[in-house]
Amino acid sequence: MKVFANVVLAVFLALVSVACSSDNEKDFNISQIDATQPFVLKFFEGGKTQIQVSENAIYSDLNKPVIYTFFTSWCEACKVEAQLLSTLNDKFKGKVAIIGVLMEDLEKKDIEAYKKDFNVNYKISIGTPNIILDKALGGVDGTPYTIIADKNGTIALAQGGLISLEILENLLTKMLENQI
Repeated sequence: MKVFANVVLAVFLALVSVACSSDNEKDFNISQIDATQPFVLKFFEGGKTQIQVSENAIYSDLNKPVIYTFFTSWCEACKVEAQLLSTLNDKFKGKVAIIGVLMEDLEKKDIEAYKKDFNVNYKISIGTPNIILDKALGGVDGTPYTIIADKNGTIALAQGGLISLEILENLLTKMLENQI
């Protein structure tokens, strides 16, 4: 699975380097990025969040538990998970942030179609910062890959594959009850 993730990363980096229009992004080289420094995730819908990754933590400026779900548009399990996460977003609206971390370069119309087809009602981060996040975490192992960090940034769950709605609900409920 790690080989698969590396292939996806290599394809994404190739697409990013071809698709970028600014001189700075054309010269993008993941090996030159210091992923221990704070950086900004940009949302397809507009807006952004600053994050920093350290050992067993993803600190954000959101001040609430955050679900980071790494996904691709062609991944069947990701499509199922997108619908589960939208259900969670409705249930925990305002108390939990959900960020879909898109691990491929898609055109605007394709992202809009994905959101519509799978009822995605949460933010999707796009672009080079997603690759920086992947690098900072040591490389995710395929998609979907889900990380849940409490409001203080401590990672409570990091798991590849589809996770049941019940497990996610229980963990988030416990986090919110304990205010962690």
